Amino acid sequence: MRISNRDGVVDQVLDKLLLYLRIVHSIDYYNTCEYPNEDEMPNRCGIVHVRGPLPPNRVSQHEVAEWQKLFEEKLTPLFSVRECLSEEDAAKMGKKDPEQEVEKFILANTQELAKDKWLCPLSGKKFKVSGSPPSRTMYKPVRV
Repeated sequence: MRISNRDGVVDQVLDKLLLYLRIVHSIDYYNTCEYPNEDEMPNRCGIVHVRGPLPPNRVSQHEVAEWQKLFEEKLTPLFSVRECLSEEDAAKMGKKDPEQEVEKFILANTQELAKDKWLCPLSGKKFKVSGSPPSRTMYKPVRV
């Protein structure tokens, strides 16, 4: 399949995709490496790292195939699925229980105004909850 590059449209799309890989995933496509620490990226290859100009001499099909094979070998580890942590290892690294964290967030971000009346300081909305402090399972907004 041959893709025509009328007016540099393919180059523009390619540049956007490579910039996306660089900014979002910290992958330098042309250098075929991933930077785990985002701060290291600009120091190693400049703020923007782009492809060079086309070679002045015609490149043989064999040279292209060889370069492509080596390039794919370098890129394969970057795009392969990584192992998932076991629950035990995740717990050792500080994994938190989502339900408990949501409850902590709700309790930290609600203020009791009166009996059964509460305020969310983040949004400024008031709501009613009868009985105990609010939880995400008991939320009844009040129009003020």
